Amino acid sequence: KEEAQNFGSSANASTGTPEYMYEQPFVLTELSRQQFGQCALLGLVNFVGIILVRNAMEPGGLLQLPLSAAAARSRSGSAPLMNFAALLLLKLLNVLRFYAGLFFCLPLCRLVIVLIRNNGVEKRNKRRSSFVSVEL
Repeated sequence: KEEAQNFGSSANASTGTPEYMYEQPFVLTELSRQQFGQCALLGLVNFVGIILVRNAMEPGGLLQLPLSAAAARSRSGSAPLMNFAALLLLKLLNVLRFYAGLFFCLPLCRLVIVLIRNNGVEKRNKRRSSFVSVEL
């Protein structure tokens, strides 16, 4: 199988920079726009859902955990397991909320890094383009 390599072809027809001198910019993800939107929507629903469930389980909420009742009974020694389970569930929801936050924070940090790196790539490509135009 023969591969045709044309090292003199232009990667950017307007500048005439040879392909081997053109540096490709970095990308955030290989997902399509639709897949990226679905992923972001799923993460947002997850984050909002965790917050809603956490708020519903606090005192006065729809799914109120009987922490105060369990604490009162645990003094008498009748319900330490119930108190432990309620506290464990609240701590678990805190961990899930932290994880849902990381789902957005890590890609945002990577986006900042990609933008900074692409700025450098663009500057280097401009320098190469000006070098080629001076040499030709």
